[in-house]
Amino acid sequence: MRTIEEARLYLVAPAELEAGRLADLVGDLAGAGVDLVQLREKELDGGEVLELGSEVADACRAAGIPFVINDRPDIALALGCALHLGQDDVPAELARRIIGDAPIGRSTHSRDQVAAELAATPRPSYIAV
Repeated sequence: MRTIEEARLYLVAPAELEAGRLADLVGDLAGAGVDLVQLREKELDGGEVLELGSEVADACRAAGIPFVINDRPDIALALGCALHLGQDDVPAELARRIIGDAPIGRSTHSRDQVAAELAATPRPSYIAV
């Protein structure tokens, strides 16, 4: 399995694809060079995100690529995957207590935010600009 550090082509996928379609696409996308998938879903409830995330996580494991869930440390813990947090999401310190050593990424939108993340303790596993 590739690691997040090895990823070069990172798909940020909304859940708006018809049910199951994203999970079905993972193998094809991995074959085309995608080596990390992040599920970014802001509209579904927790149970729906867990169900969809489980399907996509299974497909990512089968393809040998990492899976990242957006915003939800509880679901990241349940699925055994990485977590991506925005600037207005759960504080990284709390997320770290929930998910342990799993990778945590952070979104940034300015130089000041990048600098703050680089200086943060704990420091994110990766920073999205």
